[in-house]
Amino acid sequence: MFDSKVFKAISKLSGAERRRFAKFVASPYHNASERLIQIFELIDQALRNDSSYSITKEEVWNKINSKEPFNYGLLRKWYNDLLTLFEEFLVIEHLQVKKTRYVSDLFGAVLERKLDLLYNSVTSKSRETLDRYATMSAEHYYAKYNFERKYFELNEKNAALFGWGFDTSIETISANLDYFFISEKLKYYLEVLSRKVLLSKEDPIFLMDEIIGYVKQKEFHDQPLIRIYYLVCLLYLEPTQETNYHECKSLLQEHKDGFHLHDIQELYAALLNYCVGQTNRGMSQFNEEYINLYDYLLKQDLLSEDGALSPWKFKNAVLLGLRSGQFIWVEQLLKNYGHLVAENQRENVLNYNSALLKFYQKKFNEVALYLRDVEQDDYMYTLSSKALLLSTYYELNDWEPLNYLLDSFKIYLHRAKKDLSEMQHISYINLIKYTRKICES
Repeated sequence: MFDSKVFKAISKLSGAERRRFAKFVASPYHNASERLIQIFELIDQALRNDSSYSITKEEVWNKINSKEPFNYGLLRKWYNDLLTLFEEFLVIEHLQVKKTRYVSDLFGAVLERKLDLLYNSVTSKSRETLDRYATMSAEHYYAKYNFERKYFELNEKNAALFGWGFDTSIETISANLDYFFISEKLKYYLEVLSRKVLLSKEDPIFLMDEIIGYVKQKEFHDQPLIRIYYLVCLLYLEPTQETNYHECKSLLQEHKDGFHLHDIQELYAALLNYCVGQTNRGMSQFNEEYINLYDYLLKQDLLSEDGALSPWKFKNAVLLGLRSGQFIWVEQLLKNYGHLVAENQRENVLNYNSALLKFYQKKFNEVALYLRDVEQDDYMYTLSSKALLLSTYYELNDWEPLNYLLDSFKIYLHRAKKDLSEMQHISYINLIKYTRKICES
């Protein structure tokens, strides 16, 4: 049973969610099969017991249908039926969270059934819910568009019969649809611009020049979601215009509670990347800007991805902290937040960044002690470790191991070429090339 899809799916629920699912399965409205209730109870029992608990499919059969000979085909059908119930449960749970979608569906159902006695109460409830659960997202614009569209249709059909006035205009309906369209296009354009930097790849998006021009003309200060996505796009399109960064950061801090977690993380990631880019262009003040922003995001718990810190954002924070001479801050970062890096990467992250700290502190003899424990199964950390060790040997005037490392570095780089961007490959090639020239001079 533990290998079945339905067991694995149900195991992803929290304890509270499993208790709600138990009520769902036991409800005659949703399920009329006693077998499905029994199978769920066996799954629930297994999940509540320790990991040593085990039950075979034959044992499951005997517990729920002992009078009949074992029939795996029938048991698998019951598993699939329970999985279908699970999927229905997920939809209902989702609607409980997505309140705006819930009221939209409710309003639509009332209209379809022409339940005149509910029109006023459901309309009032819908508008109240749309205001209460407003989010900084394109889907909220769409929910408002969908509701106002349906309400307009209701008024249009019943104005003559009930004498209703029109308190929703076509302009309002159209505006919400436009806001949805523009914000979604800007959101995906941002993804394109980000990939262009990382992968040197650009996927063209229809109408983007026109949309960027339109938003620039209208400015959209009254629509912060659109304004924010526009400004973040400009960080890539007009990187020298620092005012865009500062305005965007201010708007994000003002409206951060309205965003879905994933969306605000993506936006802040763009701000962090901008700081790195500006630092690489020689704008040293963005070292400190990155550190302050990263520190703010740590304290706001806005850096975790699936419960863990990104090892690459963590490395960037360490590096920029070291470049600006904030060694104590870096030490505290490693000590207080290193444990939040994903467990399967944590040891590499801490060892490499500790070695980097020792290098900047000019404690060169200690660098190799940390690099020795960096596992070689991650090619990015292997390349970074080799580059750091190369610099360490140079600082120590340790020429023999340096020359040996240059040879092995070049071989490893050739093997890893397919996994690197062209820019990354060229930078490592140049590091090897010019270090060798220095050694020979």
